Amino acid sequence: MLSSVARKATRLRSARKYGQRLYTPGVETTVESRFPLYRPAPAPAPRASRQKQTSIDDLPSIPELRRSQKAALTEDATAGLAEFDEAFLEDFYRDVLRSSPDFETEQLALPPPRMSRDERRGVLANLEQRICGVEDGQSGPSRLPATAQPHRRLAVALAAAPVADGRIPLGVLSKTEWKALAEEFLEKEENPRGVEFVLEIMTRHGVQPNPQVVEGIVGKYAALGQTHEVARLIAELEDGGMSISDTLYKLHISSHLSAAKPRVRAAIGALSRAEDAGRPYPESAYGVVLSHLTTPTPTVHTNAHTRALALDLFAHMRLAAHPTPTAAVYGIMIRSCAESNEPERARDLWLEMEAAGIRPSREEYDAIIRALGTKRDYLEAFDILRQLVAKHETVVAAGGSSMCWLPTAQTWAALLEGTKRAGDLERARWVVGEMMRYAGLGPDWAANEDIIASVFMTYAAWKPPVVRSTVRAAAASNATNVSAATAHAAGALGHSGLPTTTEAEQDVMPAPRSSADAVAEATSLFQNIIHDLSLPPSEIDPQTNPFATVRLTTRLINTYISVHLAHAPLAAARETYDKTWAALLSLGLKANAWSYLAVLERCAKGGQSAADREVARQWVEDIWTTYTALAEAHDRAPPTASVQAVAVDGLRDGAPDTKRQRWLAGLGPRQVERAWVALIRLRALDPSADASSALALVRSFHAQNPPSTILASYRPALPDTLAHSGTLPGTLKIRLTDASTTQEPDVPPHLTWNDVDVLHARLVREERAEVAELTWVCRSYQKALETRRRWRLKGAGVGRERRKMRQRAGVPVHGSADNALETGGDETEDTYGAQGWEDGAIEVAHATG
Repeated sequence: MLSSVARKATRLRSARKYGQRLYTPGVETTVESRFPLYRPAPAPAPRASRQKQTSIDDLPSIPELRRSQKAALTEDATAGLAEFDEAFLEDFYRDVLRSSPDFETEQLALPPPRMSRDERRGVLANLEQRICGVEDGQSGPSRLPATAQPHRRLAVALAAAPVADGRIPLGVLSKTEWKALAEEFLEKEENPRGVEFVLEIMTRHGVQPNPQVVEGIVGKYAALGQTHEVARLIAELEDGGMSISDTLYKLHISSHLSAAKPRVRAAIGALSRAEDAGRPYPESAYGVVLSHLTTPTPTVHTNAHTRALALDLFAHMRLAAHPTPTAAVYGIMIRSCAESNEPERARDLWLEMEAAGIRPSREEYDAIIRALGTKRDYLEAFDILRQLVAKHETVVAAGGSSMCWLPTAQTWAALLEGTKRAGDLERARWVVGEMMRYAGLGPDWAANEDIIASVFMTYAAWKPPVVRSTVRAAAASNATNVSAATAHAAGALGHSGLPTTTEAEQDVMPAPRSSADAVAEATSLFQNIIHDLSLPPSEIDPQTNPFATVRLTTRLINTYISVHLAHAPLAAARETYDKTWAALLSLGLKANAWSYLAVLERCAKGGQSAADREVARQWVEDIWTTYTALAEAHDRAPPTASVQAVAVDGLRDGAPDTKRQRWLAGLGPRQVERAWVALIRLRALDPSADASSALALVRSFHAQNPPSTILASYRPALPDTLAHSGTLPGTLKIRLTDASTTQEPDVPPHLTWNDVDVLHARLVREERAEVAELTWVCRSYQKALETRRRWRLKGAGVGRERRKMRQRAGVPVHGSADNALETGGDETEDTYGAQGWEDGAIEVAHATG
């Protein structure tokens, strides 16, 4: 009994001793579950999640899932690959750059190169010995003497060869020999008939004519303006089953414009007939007409009406033939915007071309840079240049050696169009430096007279930050401190250990700060040009003599003298003027009307000192006699034989001596007007001269250029762009221009209120009765201009011109559906009846005057 009680007490003490280790919270201990003593703790109860419930918006998107899958696949694929080294990565990225569309070489789509002259002569000598059986200098069976040229003797011999079944035996000449004979004819024969004779022999022989030979023959006919011969050859080729290339269609249109009197209307008519036939001409053919209407040449004078017609033709082409123009056609229209000073339209065309995915070439970049060369937009032209340079750097980084994206002399000339208008001399000097870096690459990168003339114009338009009067005032107050300050600065540099200016840095001319600096720098540039031109060709180095390719012209000399007129005192400017023209007289260079105009406008400026006013009076008296004599001689001189007339169906009236040549000589309507206005202003500002002398000039100008000439020179606009006259040849289906927005071209010289404001103010101050006379003169010109503008807006004379077109085209005039449209709005015909708008214009002019 006691033993059992003792055992129970021992077990109880043991349970109390190990109770904390054996006790498990939450588990009830019973007799049945006392063993085993150790039990694992149960899993903790799940806690309530405080996270936000997942919604559909929290799920990954499809692009994220794809990226994650792509990353997983890429990781699995590259798990066992080695790391890329730098050489491999460099080659890889070079291949990527090579695949860029900007990476290209100058592999133009040109025909195979022609044979050299020596190689061609050797082939023809062997051929003549085999065909004619003679050595050089001997006479053979040919009907031509031995003194005749070898290619002619060969042609006659081949034509006289016996014919079997209507053909000369095959295999007489190889392809190389036929090519040598045709190229010899193309080079030495001016008459296309001689080259066509070879083509006939090849046809008899059964040889397929070479496309280059055919295009060469057609090109000779087109250059002579023989449109009927071009059309005949194209028709014969079509009948023979040959395919007509785009070049032949282009030459067909070019033949209309190469005639003695370019036929723009006939060219547009040929394009329209091809459209009506369902076989429109290629865009290059349209580009020929567009370029003719927008690009001035030494013999072609473009104006606002021709550029408006080009814009209408451009819209018509996109509507009727080619909706998406090529980069070349876009470039022509952008260059037209540069001629008409329309940077906004040029920018729109450029953005439209880029949006269409058309990749511009360097020529199109040059066009947009020139179009943006205005005083307001020229900085944007430098941004375009950065894009062009970036393309070139991309090609260079890819290992290419192409020069197709490197800026050329045309690019630099286009950039300088903006700097000379804004007077930005810093950027102009940078352009000259860049041009000299690339001068040795070839003729396309060499300096020319256009670039140098633009640089001189920039010097003339530049406004110095330091004015001469400010310099004199500062010099008078600080003269005593200049030497001491200079010595102190030199000593400080010498003792501080800082590097001083090296000789190479001293050779670099700093930017001009005053007018004297600009004159000195322009003079130095002109002297360098003269030095480089005086060197013999064997001693010229493009790097050290970059101006050896510049050609001295009257325009270049005028721009150089304009720098002295703008920044030098008037006496010094006259001395430079006289010495420069005297030194260049031996080279055949003479001053023209542009030279005299610059002097007249410089002398007519106000605010001159008494000494400058005296120099201006004497200088103008000397050159005005020469100017009037030059103008009279130019009026009496007949048109030169080398210059063709450009009366293009009313587009451009008169010969170049009365339009383009007069403008180039400085005798255009606006130039004559500016010269007279400058002289009138000079006499009105001269206190020592009587106002009657200026008024006498006004009377003389009014007598030589009466207001009646403004109305007599009116020409109705061509009805080519009238949509309702689509039945006529050479008409367009759409137009983008309007008479109200097109500038009036070729207006004769006249005077406005702004031209004689100084004289009018002096007459009023002196209480002269001639104020009424001056008012009458200005009002007569103003009334004539308003009448001419009203005629233009109402379409005066257009109906008569349209009826003439119908008569020439054989279309009935009376009873036509749109006869009312022809006569409607024809103000002068309704007013003056049968005498027409020409006589009516003169009558209204006399009534107005």
